[in-house]
Amino acid sequence: MTTAEEGETPPKKRRKVDSESVESEKGNHEAPFYPFRLVPSPQEKRTLETSKSPLKFILTNSSGSMGHVNSSDSWSLRFAKVRLSILLLIRRFIQERLTPLDIAKDNDLTHVKRVRRAGQKTEDGLDVIDIILCAKSTIIKEELDEIVKEAAERGLEISPRLQIVSRWAAYTTKQLDEFKVLWPVTLRKDTTRSIKNPAKEAREMKKYMLETINLSKERKSAHPEDLPITALLVDPKSSKVLLTAHDTRISTSHPLNHAIMNILNELPSLLPASIPPEEEEQYYASMYDMYITHEPCTMCCMALVHSRIRRLIFWRGMKMGAREIGWMKGDEVDGLLNHRFMSFEGIPGALGDGVDVEEITEDICA
Repeated sequence: MTTAEEGETPPKKRRKVDSESVESEKGNHEAPFYPFRLVPSPQEKRTLETSKSPLKFILTNSSGSMGHVNSSDSWSLRFAKVRLSILLLIRRFIQERLTPLDIAKDNDLTHVKRVRRAGQKTEDGLDVIDIILCAKSTIIKEELDEIVKEAAERGLEISPRLQIVSRWAAYTTKQLDEFKVLWPVTLRKDTTRSIKNPAKEAREMKKYMLETINLSKERKSAHPEDLPITALLVDPKSSKVLLTAHDTRISTSHPLNHAIMNILNELPSLLPASIPPEEEEQYYASMYDMYITHEPCTMCCMALVHSRIRRLIFWRGMKMGAREIGWMKGDEVDGLLNHRFMSFEGIPGALGDGVDVEEITEDICA
């Protein structure tokens, strides 16, 4: 990533990597790990949806009603900027009366910022402020009427109105820019997907991927009947290649002998002769990285999930790859999988001229 000092360097002395780093800050997953790109998680691939819209209210005070603005599918609170004591009263009303209803109905609005400036001013020159109260589906009309009545008893004259907001939280700056157009949202960072030294990691990944590609070519020369798919299991702590395997479906006439499955079948060979009872249920691939020439299929990726692999690095994307159905990261939208691993994909042509994996038929699962 570009440092502050590098950012102050005159343009004529800037290196090419600076422009890539700038792009990465805009949501580009490519530059920090060149010649690889980080495969986005299902959350990072989400686009703008508004099916879970919140309620919004208009508060009238001494400045009078702020009026209605054309909107739909949600509600909020709008008022002219007032004393801190009034703001605290409103916040307490939301926390005591409305937030528990959201929680009871399993409506999560924690990604939505509660307050925003409306970009308008009153005749007295006061800023107009909007506040989110609760999800639209949280209360029915009768409950809404009761809330309006209760607010009036507390000195808050309110009038319901609709407001559209994003259903999802933003996990990238690109999503943030897209989602906040409707209403401000928070930017969430998944710490499990952050790497302290991406340049160093990229160099390591490049080294092992080149080895994987070379072994694939050697295997194809010796066994031209088999698919040119090769996998390596690497221990990043010791920088050692632990296991190597190739796709042998054709030569063995067995449809399950994919390269990754062949490696996982050899995992027991890495274990000591005797295993303490307390370690019998441990996952023996949890600290290892898997390198493979082609994007693996659903079966292989699910096997990696069950093996608790640390990372997956592949070079060539495949039409039948697991990424197409969202299982590669072990991170289904519904949260059905209990393990996640980071995935990296090679950038075509980034390893130099003549360095690439053999292309295979699109309808083949790697």
